[in-house]
Amino acid sequence: MSYILGIVACGLFFVDLISSEKSLEIHPLRFIPFWFITLTLFQQVIVFLAEMSNDYLAFNEITLYYFFNYISMTLYVLMLTAIVVLIINQGLFIEKKAKTA
Repeated sequence: MSYILGIVACGLFFVDLISSEKSLEIHPLRFIPFWFITLTLFQQVIVFLAEMSNDYLAFNEITLYYFFNYISMTLYVLMLTAIVVLIINQGLFIEKKAKTA
């Protein structure tokens, strides 16, 4: 249940990011929370898929089981890196988009 709620929360972040007037002025590729939520979404989906098929993967498809675990660990490290960057920079790298005439 927690993975489903996490996936829904990430989806709501993206809906807010593309629909809010204030968020439309932000360049999303330079916005650290965008990357953190994207990594969180990928990690939640992979763990959700692995949890749903955990018994089958653990006993029949060991290589796929380890693949899911390695990808999940890599995403955890990337999420930790995003948090450290937020703490070190004390900001969110908010960069306004260039306005065209």
